[in-house]
Amino acid sequence: MRGTGSVGLASLMTDRAAARDDVRRQHPRRVPSPREARSFALGGLLAAVAVAALCVGPGQAAPAGTLYDAFRAAYANNPTIGAQRAAVRVGLQDVAISATGFAPDISLNSDIGYRDRNVLSPGYPRIDQGSRPRGYGAGLTQNLWNGFRTTNSVARDEAALLSQRDRLSETEQFILADVATSYVDVLRDTAILEIRQKNQELLAARHRQALYQFEVGQITKTDAEQTAASLARSKADIAVAKLNLDTSRAVFASIVGYDPGPLARTGLPTALMPKSLDGAIAKAMKLNPAIRAARNAITAAELNIAVQKSGYLPSLDLSVSADRRWDPDIILPKSQLDQMSVVGRLTVPIFDRGLTPAAVQRAAEIRSQKLSELDRERAVVRAGVIQSWGLYVASESTIRSAQAQILANDRALTGATLEASVGQRTTLDVLITQQALLDSRVSLETAERDRIVAGFRLLALMSDMSLDTIRPQDLRYTPPARPVALPPMARRLSLGDEPSTLPTLRPAFDSSVN
Repeated sequence: MRGTGSVGLASLMTDRAAARDDVRRQHPRRVPSPREARSFALGGLLAAVAVAALCVGPGQAAPAGTLYDAFRAAYANNPTIGAQRAAVRVGLQDVAISATGFAPDISLNSDIGYRDRNVLSPGYPRIDQGSRPRGYGAGLTQNLWNGFRTTNSVARDEAALLSQRDRLSETEQFILADVATSYVDVLRDTAILEIRQKNQELLAARHRQALYQFEVGQITKTDAEQTAASLARSKADIAVAKLNLDTSRAVFASIVGYDPGPLARTGLPTALMPKSLDGAIAKAMKLNPAIRAARNAITAAELNIAVQKSGYLPSLDLSVSADRRWDPDIILPKSQLDQMSVVGRLTVPIFDRGLTPAAVQRAAEIRSQKLSELDRERAVVRAGVIQSWGLYVASESTIRSAQAQILANDRALTGATLEASVGQRTTLDVLITQQALLDSRVSLETAERDRIVAGFRLLALMSDMSLDTIRPQDLRYTPPARPVALPPMARRLSLGDEPSTLPTLRPAFDSSVN
């Protein structure tokens, strides 16, 4: 047993020496002494801390587009809003067409022709006469009563126009909410890409440090390969982050109408945010444009029933006409005829092949459909308010938790790196702690994005998402409160950084809002 163990140990040492020789051949350089290796490890630690500080340090302020600028561009240029505005203009013309039933029909007419007469009378010579009868006149027809069809038609189209305007308001508000969503998506994906790029730089430095430590025998080849694996994973994460950013930029351009440049951080109009879930639901049930549109659609359907029922009632019309004609004949070759008529016409429907009953029944079914759509809109709006409110509240808790995680993981990484330099921690422990810090930073970006998106969705459901209610100063960013400071023992591991002096955690978003 002892001999076997000696042989195994010797084989392990031989393999380890061979692996070091391979690394030396691939990376020819002077092998440092143990003291130099410890100095290099401490230098690598300080470099890692510096890179981490860069990862969380404030970015250079630069002119940037604001969310309000994006709102104005989308409000003016978005094709979906443009299509809905065209639908409102169609509704205006429908009202104008229905109102023409109150006005009379006035017409002018004239005619001219040629007539050839051949007169044969016994005992008289044949008479051939050609003439050109002609004349002109004017006519007026006015409906006096048609069973209130015109009145109800105008009221129906006005109610339908109100419904179209409510749909336009709904479209505008949710397009602006989509603008806010795409805006913060670009901010989030930009920040995540920068975080992952900084993490890759840190992993690359840690990998180079691991190779030096492996050469002097401080760590095993397994430790060096673990750093290489983490570095390779970071490259794949960067590729995914770039894809996500490109997708978010494309969505932003499709909604707003231009490619996003540098974007400034944004906040929520807190003065418009509801204080409670019950208050948000009550306001949405009263003011939501989709619910208002459904109510006006029901009114239009009820008036349409009255329009169709007018087919059962009589109609009274008045016609006035005046004509002057020249119709020469044999007796009066230069005759002129002037005439005027006033005619009242009462039309009583008796049987119209079942057209009116079918039209009335159809209108009644449309009303039933609109009632069901109102119930659906109420249910959808209520569910949307509850979902948005829940995400809004949960995101605030997640933000506070992520900030605390970042502080704790940052100090844990510093401590793990120090302990690994003296052999009390493994490379895997350091990599796991670094990955936890990365995940907490990504979690913070996602949580802040979710909070803003949920807030704007909530405002849209309550009919507060418009340029009339939101002002540029309402969108200024207010940094969230920092978490409670850690105990003194934990602060000693942070190399002197107090929580009040820690740099900002959002390097990609520190642009000023004009």
